[in-house]
Amino acid sequence: RPVRPPGLPILTYHSLDDSGSVVSVDPALFARQMAHLHAEGYRTLRLAEAARRLRTASPLPDRCVVLTFDDGYRNVYTDAFPVLQRYDFTATVFLITRYCGGHNDWPGHASPVGRLPLMDWPQARELQRHGIELGAHTLTHPDLRRLDPATAEQEIAQSRAEIEDRLGTAVHTFAYPYGRYDAAVKALAATHFACACSTRLGRARPGDDPHALKRLDAYYFRREPLFTDVPVPVLDAYLFARQRLRDLRSRRG
Repeated sequence: RPVRPPGLPILTYHSLDDSGSVVSVDPALFARQMAHLHAEGYRTLRLAEAARRLRTASPLPDRCVVLTFDDGYRNVYTDAFPVLQRYDFTATVFLITRYCGGHNDWPGHASPVGRLPLMDWPQARELQRHGIELGAHTLTHPDLRRLDPATAEQEIAQSRAEIEDRLGTAVHTFAYPYGRYDAAVKALAATHFACACSTRLGRARPGDDPHALKRLDAYYFRREPLFTDVPVPVLDAYLFARQRLRDLRSRRG
């Protein structure tokens, strides 16, 4: 029986704060995680480059990881960015374009971390200048499945256009708000982006759908060793169990 390749870890972060919420990682823990990856000889890839390698079955560097940050919290700029620079790491940050420079108070959002500021365009521009990739996360962070097709496409396409206009760079990556999508939403994302991230738990592997990439939620590693300390079969079983629990809760809801 052929050995399944270990796959690429794409880590998901949101806010770096000490609230203990489901979308939070303590800044000191984040710093320790990055120090651990650096000590273990890991290198980072931007999501667009990683997705290209997966799509073309190009070899991935040994010990590589993709770091992603959803929503573009200001603390990614103030707390994560200096740590990334320390280790010469890169990342991909997904921006909610109409809320850049504002707060995480978009309609229908009951924030588990309270009201927090999001980075502004000059901060996003500085991240880009230092090699951080900026991706799109829609205009206003809606559940795209609940929108009519024209409005959903506007949310997707216009968010890309606004980043490209503000920062003067091509945008190739997208993350679905709340991780929610259906076939129609995925088809829209595929017309505008080279790849898109889901919130399904798992490692990304060659042959995976590039517009439904699995990720590893950093929340689950708050009290667990990072994946570098866990044998791949054990980690895969752990993630599978976590995803089954998520699916059960979603069905009950």
